[in-house]
Amino acid sequence: MDSQDVEVSIVVPTYGQSTGLVRLLESLEMMDAPPPFEVVVVDDCSPDDTEAVARQWLGEAHGFPTEYVKLEENSGPATARNAGTKKARGRVVVYTDSDCRVERGWLRKLVRKLDPEGGIVGVGGSVLPVNPSGFFSKYNSVNHILEPLDSLVYLVTANCCFIRERVLEVDGFDEDVRNPGGEDVAISIKMFRKGWRFAFDSEAVVYHDYREGIRDFFRTWRNYAYGCGYVIGKYFEETASVDPTAAWHRNTIRPPLMTPRLTAFVLGIEYDECQKARVGRMQTVAFVLLRYFQMYVHYWYFRKGEVVFTGRKPFRVRCAALCRLVLHAFKR
Repeated sequence: MDSQDVEVSIVVPTYGQSTGLVRLLESLEMMDAPPPFEVVVVDDCSPDDTEAVARQWLGEAHGFPTEYVKLEENSGPATARNAGTKKARGRVVVYTDSDCRVERGWLRKLVRKLDPEGGIVGVGGSVLPVNPSGFFSKYNSVNHILEPLDSLVYLVTANCCFIRERVLEVDGFDEDVRNPGGEDVAISIKMFRKGWRFAFDSEAVVYHDYREGIRDFFRTWRNYAYGCGYVIGKYFEETASVDPTAAWHRNTIRPPLMTPRLTAFVLGIEYDECQKARVGRMQTVAFVLLRYFQMYVHYWYFRKGEVVFTGRKPFRVRCAALCRLVLHAFKR
C-alpha cells in the first residue's frame, strides 16, 4: 500500500510489553475489511527487548505501512502518543495500547461514527477483558472501567479515535501527565472547550489484558486518580465557577466526598451492577469491599493531584474534608 493511500493511523505507545505488543500487532494484521491504515509504534524507551521485537515484526512484509519511533528517554504515554500523532499520515488517528487485542471488525466500526461536520471529532469503543474469568478482569468489566462514561465527556485511549487535525489543534495530550491516567481526560477537556463532542460505538471492541494483582490494581487507580486530579486542578482552577464546561466538576471524574450517605449510595450501585452481571454472592461481597477501597484511593490521590494547582497542602485538604464529614454527620 502506498503511504498516500493511508486514511487512518493507528498509534500504539508501548513500554516494557514486548509480548503483548506482538499479540496486538498480530490482531491488527487479521482485521476484516478495514479502511486503508498504517501502524505507528512508539517505544517509550522500554528497558526490555521491545525494540528488537518491534523492529523484527515491523520489518516483515505486511499489507499496510508501519513506523517505529523510539523516544530518547522514558516520558510517559502522553508524550508517546503525541510523537506518534506527529508521525502519523492519516486523517484519522486511532489509539490503543500494547496490552490490548482488537476484534476483526474493530477499526471499520470505530471510525464510522466520526462526523467532523456535525462536531463529532472523536469516537470510543468497548473494552472487554482478555481473561473474563480473572477476579480483577471481571471487576473491571462489571464496572466498565475502560469505557467512556454515559455522558461522553471523555474517551479512553485504550480504544478511541480522533480527527488528527483536531488533536494537533489542541496541542495533543498533556505531557505534564507522566503516568498512565488523566492524559485522556485532559485532551477531552481541551476539545470540549472548542465545542467538539464525542460518540460511542459498542460494536468496536478491543480486549484488554488486565493485570491480576492487588498491588497493580491500586497502583493503577492511584495513577489514574492523581492524573485526573492534576488535570482538573490545572484546567478548572480559575474557571470552575463561570466556565460552562464546569459540568466536569459534577462528573464522576471528580470523586464525591466520602460521607456515609454517598458511600452507601456508590456501594449500592456496585451491588446492583453485580446483580446485572450475575456475579456470585461471595464475589459480590468481594467486589463491594474492593469498590470501597478503590473509592478511598481515588478520593485521596485525586485531591493530591488537584492541590498542585489550588495551592493548598494535601494535609489541609484532608483536614477540610474531615471537618465537612463531621459537620455532615451532625446535620444528619
